[in-house]
Amino acid sequence: MSNVIVKTQLCGPAVKIIFTVIKFSGHTCEFESEHITVDDLAVITVKSRYIDSNNVGFYMVIKKTENAKDVVSVDMTYEKAIQHFFCSDASVEVPITKKTPDTYISQNNTKVDLYTIEVIIAVHVIMPTSITLSTKELYKDTKSMDFNLQATDGTVPVHKSILFVHSQMFRTMLQGQWKETEQDSIKMPGETAQTLQHLKDYMYLGTIPEEGLEPLLLLAKRCLMDNLVTLCIDKLIESVTPETFDTLVEFGCQNNEPKLMKRLFQKILRFPDDIINSYATSRNDKEKSY
Repeated sequence: MSNVIVKTQLCGPAVKIIFTVIKFSGHTCEFESEHITVDDLAVITVKSRYIDSNNVGFYMVIKKTENAKDVVSVDMTYEKAIQHFFCSDASVEVPITKKTPDTYISQNNTKVDLYTIEVIIAVHVIMPTSITLSTKELYKDTKSMDFNLQATDGTVPVHKSILFVHSQMFRTMLQGQWKETEQDSIKMPGETAQTLQHLKDYMYLGTIPEEGLEPLLLLAKRCLMDNLVTLCIDKLIESVTPETFDTLVEFGCQNNEPKLMKRLFQKILRFPDDIINSYATSRNDKEKSY
């Protein structure tokens, strides 16, 4: 006999899963949770596996949804360790380290084992490997590039076909009778050549920079590239510190970025000891210096 309680907390492209298992001595513990969908990209099922009368194994089955047409990248955080893997068409079974239970003795002297496991799953779509390999070759072939992105301080050449595949804005432009389409060039006011190069690197190579994420995020939003917007926000959240928190909040407010703001405050709630205490200390230090 056993009781299982599964709770989930959705955080955009991530979900926190907390499941508590109460197992009575001498009884098996086998269960399968209901399906948990993350950002309409992956479906997760939590299961247990009976090992022996004293031990229980836990694992997760993750499969991409029908709406996720490309490969899905998954990051699973469990007990401060991060596992990274990919989901294509087949499901992926991820074992969770066997958990040592808390043991109690009930009033009728029955041994009761209590397992509490917390896992954070983050998912996003990535370019298929076959596409990445072919676009790497195109990236080097500058002679065949037939379109220019004009920044305030330079020009970045690209292929029309790459713009068409990645951006709804460019797709609409290239299909219409726009002046830019006829001239094979478009002016991007307010953008630097570096930010346009970062955009190009993402479209051809599937990479995003370590720095310059804020302007790339705004450019991705302008070009209607939702996947790139999500990747930029993910990386900004991963790298935020108590010292950079204020600046990132100000950026989110000034540029009307509710997704970024939501993720920022979700991170505070998720890691209160690491972020809030350090943040409060840094704020006090700043105030004393004024």
